[in-house]
Amino acid sequence: MGEVDAVVACTHSSRVRLTAQMIRRGSIRRKGKRLLVVDVAEPANPRRQYNPCRDICIRQDAGNAYSRSLRYVLGAISHRLFRLSRGVTFGCFAESLALSAGLADGNDWIRDIDWFQVSEVNMERVASLFDRYGLEVPSPRCFGKPVRSYILSPESERSHQSELVFSKKMTDGTDVEDQIASYI
Repeated sequence: MGEVDAVVACTHSSRVRLTAQMIRRGSIRRKGKRLLVVDVAEPANPRRQYNPCRDICIRQDAGNAYSRSLRYVLGAISHRLFRLSRGVTFGCFAESLALSAGLADGNDWIRDIDWFQVSEVNMERVASLFDRYGLEVPSPRCFGKPVRSYILSPESERSHQSELVFSKKMTDGTDVEDQIASYI
């Protein structure tokens, strides 16, 4: 495959998976850089494969939707069971929820659409229903925890963190010159 900056993992195969060894040995990751993995796969690439290389890999859950109104009400089935954050569900479930809500609101035109036909028009229809019912893309997560940074170069990451500290200090309301002197 060669060295890349990012991988979109979207297989449903239990045999073909991105492994920690593939990332560690550098056969797909550029030397000296982190690898961005956007994981759309269901089930997700296992955490046991991600944990040993999380210092050189930025992983993002993908294919999900968020609604502040979403509540799991099926007892043992919860967002934690699916390794999701509160208010987050899988995108395919979100589409079903939006279509179902639309039908409940009397939008009978929904019954006349072939939803297995992926087209610009159908994607716009679903987007419209998402807007109407408060479904959106969730904040970036890795196994339900916030993604802190997308910076692939470790040196740039350290520089970026210093800038963030400096920026935070500069905005806390104290005198700018005092802040600069204390920071240096």
